[in-house]
Amino acid sequence: MEMHLQNKMALVTGGARGIGESIAAHLVAEGVRVVIGDIAEERAERACRTIGENCSFVYLDVTDRDSVDSAVQRITEELGQIDILVNNAGISRRVTLLSMEPEEWLDVFRVNAYGPYLTTRAVLPQMIKREKGKIVNIAAISGKKPMATYAHYSASKAALIAFTEAVALEYAAYGLNINAVCPGAVATELWSLENLETSDKRFRASFDDDIAGTFSLGRAQRLEDVANMVCYLCSDLTKNITGQSFNVTS
Repeated sequence: MEMHLQNKMALVTGGARGIGESIAAHLVAEGVRVVIGDIAEERAERACRTIGENCSFVYLDVTDRDSVDSAVQRITEELGQIDILVNNAGISRRVTLLSMEPEEWLDVFRVNAYGPYLTTRAVLPQMIKREKGKIVNIAAISGKKPMATYAHYSASKAALIAFTEAVALEYAAYGLNINAVCPGAVATELWSLENLETSDKRFRASFDDDIAGTFSLGRAQRLEDVANMVCYLCSDLTKNITGQSFNVTS
């Protein structure tokens, strides 16, 4: 099925690894010119080399308004209008509430909720002017079904889902499509850091032993499952879909 994504321009935040890198690679495969916005410069540049010539990197700290505005301005001036924004940057660490310092709670919200606000705010004016644009926010299943030891993460992703719905309503009149994708557990480096290297042995887990076997379809969702849903929502096939949050889990 033709996605009609050729010659589009996309900004993917947090695209240096994991889900973000997979999204960037799949968009490029569909003919999209992708810019990865990330703070991990070496890792992002390595990802761009792996993905290919239609992928480049710009330094972007989603928690810093000046950094976001500067990156969006640079992309627009050098490469043209941003047709697609994928708010993928996110952080988390598995921790009980009483073990969580206030700054850790704030850090998760700065990246997972405040970041999408800043990047969306920076990109919206040019989409409104053209009356066309796609924004996909990478939320999480835990934003709908919160998880123990993930209070900060679950709350931030619930906020992102509500943000998606509210902004979609505000700008539907301009023909913009603003949706969220909610992955379940995916075996990424971030997942391993959260679960295999946690200091609390009670919450250590092995993806293959403890997680993969719980999926009803008998297989864990993979990076490409998430990326394919993002590509679909960025395509012309979804002109009449906005303000929705789609689960990607098995």
